Amino acid sequence: MKKMGYMAGLVIALIAGIAASAVYFSNFYYKKPPKKIIKKMVMPVKKGVFVSSRQRQLYGITVGTVKYRKISRIIKSIGELTVAEPLIKKISLRYSGYITKLYANKTGMKIFAGEKLFKIYSPSIFNAEKNLFLAYKNYKNAKKTNYKFNISESKRYYRAAEKRLELYGGISSSRINAIRNGSYVKSDIAIYSDMSGILLKKYVYSGQHFTRGQTLFKIAGLNKLWMNAWIYQNDLKFVHKNSAVSVEFSAYPGRIFNGRVSFVYPYLKSRARITEARIVFNNSKGLLQPGMFGNVKFVIKPQRQLSVKASSVLWTGTKPLVFIYGGKGYFVPEHVVLGKRWGNYYPVISGLRAGEKVVTSGTFLISSDANLKQSVNSMAGMPGM
Repeated sequence: MKKMGYMAGLVIALIAGIAASAVYFSNFYYKKPPKKIIKKMVMPVKKGVFVSSRQRQLYGITVGTVKYRKISRIIKSIGELTVAEPLIKKISLRYSGYITKLYANKTGMKIFAGEKLFKIYSPSIFNAEKNLFLAYKNYKNAKKTNYKFNISESKRYYRAAEKRLELYGGISSSRINAIRNGSYVKSDIAIYSDMSGILLKKYVYSGQHFTRGQTLFKIAGLNKLWMNAWIYQNDLKFVHKNSAVSVEFSAYPGRIFNGRVSFVYPYLKSRARITEARIVFNNSKGLLQPGMFGNVKFVIKPQRQLSVKASSVLWTGTKPLVFIYGGKGYFVPEHVVLGKRWGNYYPVISGLRAGEKVVTSGTFLISSDANLKQSVNSMAGMPGM
């Protein structure tokens, strides 16, 4: 009996295996699957993060439109006031001599046009003045003789002596007239300033010998000042000649000094990768001084550009990320390429189109929620989960 029962069970198991195999192979070679199976295969898979309406209210998530806006750019920088180069003058003489007396003897002192700077004694000037005196005297004596050749030769010699003194420079016309008219030739000559400003540098002292062409003083006018403001290479395309500039100095809090860019230097400093823009300020009232630092704002004309709100952008390392609203509660992350931030907006270079809906607030919470869900899903297959 036991043997027959064993054989019957074996037969039943064999029949069940054959039936299962038949069902399997019939399904495998079945070319037209049921409609339910087809529907499941072509069903689209949603991308992005699903956030229910209740969660959106809880997170404070809002959605805005990517569109073209007029963006007003303001480039901030710093700058230092310097002396305007055209108003710098070096005082030197075309002859050698000695400093007998200094009037401008303190660096930084104010100098006025027509003011005495120093007195000098020069053997070259002394001899030239003496020659002029003698040549003019000879000319007057020749005129009394009525001998034309003698008169013309003496006049030519006298004019050459006079011209020589004029070319030396620093000799006033009144002094030349006095010598020509028979006044006694003085050994000392006073040198006057032909401009107003400040004494930037003094290179000589009283009693010192100087040579021809040596720089004796450096004087600078302060009625106009330059400021060199830094510009990074990314901002160079926005700053041009005549760009409007507003500057605030700590010495005058709350007061704005307006100026314009007169020149942009055509090279970058190798390490800092910056250049400088030159700004000219009218300083007729004397409020500004060289060496002052100021906070500079370059006001750029507004431009119409595709832009996205700064609150929409999530920075993941070096790549900015935005969440595009795909409808029905789904938010799709998308990497974009953006320009430099201007105010509350970023110019869009690529990755977004006008009219697309993006998250304008709560971007970080959506990203955190997505990362949390991803972490939970990855842990679901771990042992013990």
